[in-house]
Amino acid sequence: MNGESESGQGLRRKELRAQQRLDILEYKFILRHIEREESLINRRIAWMLTFQGFLFATIALLANNQVSPSLRTNLEALSAIAGLLVGLLACIGVNAAYSSINNKLDTWGAPKRQARISDELRDRLPPITSKHASSGGKFLSYGLPLVFVLVWGTLLLQQFGVVQMLLPR
Repeated sequence: MNGESESGQGLRRKELRAQQRLDILEYKFILRHIEREESLINRRIAWMLTFQGFLFATIALLANNQVSPSLRTNLEALSAIAGLLVGLLACIGVNAAYSSINNKLDTWGAPKRQARISDELRDRLPPITSKHASSGGKFLSYGLPLVFVLVWGTLLLQQFGVVQMLLPR
């Protein structure tokens, strides 16, 4: 009987080690997924900033060149619309990436999931992300596109005379 209990304990240890290996693989998968999504956020913001730079250069060129007023007004309005849309699309892309990240974090942090992980393994694995780093990154990722939306929206409203109507005389 003693041999049967030892083999049962050996089998349980093997099952525990196999489960720990699966948990580590899942941890690494989630970590890679989050890194990929954060990389996508960085690329989306970089492309948005590049595009916004071209639009501002267009506005600057229009201000310095002898262009007919109607063409200047139309190009400024189109630039403002494009800049506004690109800023909104960047926000949508950033939001999609953060939704995906939160989904993976919820999967990893689910109480049922965490109950399966041994205390020893939980102590060895570093936290996937911290709340403060995540909220600071979100602030910048959403903030930059929203600043451009506000700038281009204000320019667009100015083009149609709305800003002048709102200002006190």
